[in-house]
Formats: sequence, structure tokens, C-alpha cells
Amino acid sequence: MMPTVLHNSDAATSHRGSDAATVSADALCAPARIVASTRGDFRKAALAYLERSAVGGAPSARLDLSETEELDASGLGILVLLQKRAHELKI
Repeated sequence: MMPTVLHNSDAATSHRGSDAATVSADALCAPARIVASTRGDFRKAALAYLERSAVGGAPSARLDLSETEELDASGLGILVLLQKRAHELKI
């Protein structure tokens, strides 16, 4: 059985194909693919971003998914984990 994968064909193209998360001035920019093969690096970068936001006293953290084209169940799990961790950190 093949995993269910969501594709966003309307995504912007400035870093299309990149599997690395980046931090902009006001958000964590998710990679083009959040799937089983990329989840570890994205999870690590995103949790570090949340921790830095909390230490810096930020009232919120923002995740930019505008360039994410592919998301599987493991990627969705990471998004749920990030939401729970942000809630714990009160950001």
C-alpha cells in the first residue's frame, strides 16, 4: 500500500525542491517536502526554532508552508508535534 501524499501544485517556487527548512525574519519556512525521508532534519530545525522563539520571549511562532508541495503522514505527525510543543512553551 502506498502512503497518502498531499501535493500543493499552487505553491510558490522560490526554493522549490529544497528539503531544508529555513528561517526568515518572521517565520520558519518549511521545506518543499515533509515526508519520511526528510522528517528528521525538519523536526530538529523546527523544534530548535520553537525553543529559540520561547527563549527570546516571542509571543508567537509562525510556520510558513507556502512552498511545501508534498506532505505524508509522518510530516503531518511532525506538524502536530510542533503545535503541541508550541502550546507547552506558551508561544
